[in-house]
Amino acid sequence: DSMDTVANWTISGVLYDPQATILTAVDTPRTMGNKALRLDYQFVRSNEGRSWVYLNTDQLVYGIPDTMMIDIKSNNLNHIADLIISDDNDELFQASTGLFSTNSNSYETYKIPLSKFNAIDPASTFNFPIRIRSLQIKLWYTTPIGGINNGTLYFDNLRIKYPTITSIRINQKLLPLRYNLYQNFPNPF
Repeated sequence: DSMDTVANWTISGVLYDPQATILTAVDTPRTMGNKALRLDYQFVRSNEGRSWVYLNTDQLVYGIPDTMMIDIKSNNLNHIADLIISDDNDELFQASTGLFSTNSNSYETYKIPLSKFNAIDPASTFNFPIRIRSLQIKLWYTTPIGGINNGTLYFDNLRIKYPTITSIRINQKLLPLRYNLYQNFPNPF
């Protein structure tokens, strides 16, 4: 997803201000395509827990990738994002980007190997194909409890990396000239 449009994305969350939290497609800054997604967020720091904003989507992933990547431009705060995927029977799995870079001057590429995804329900079994379901951002705060926190984050170029395929050379001299199928009694083949 080049993240040129908000059409594939919706917002929800926990302990955030839904009226002041807006997702838009903007011309700059970006890393791919014509636009990037800009998230303007706001929340009141609560003693009930941390604030989260969820960027929800439903995008099928073809094949068997080894890594998922996204470009994120932070605002000098240590936010964390969890990428949520589902498998063939809608069981959910999550993996984290780790702390966002505190460099707001440029995008950082966050790489999440498929091997890092863990089942949300421990009884789940991972099967292909998979779907990208959500990018869940755990928002960092700068105020005491009761204080208003706000900021802007940028997201661009959600992509998948597939394993490198190695070609195999066959030495023609090693191929058999003929083959035989013998009786399978007393041993199978």
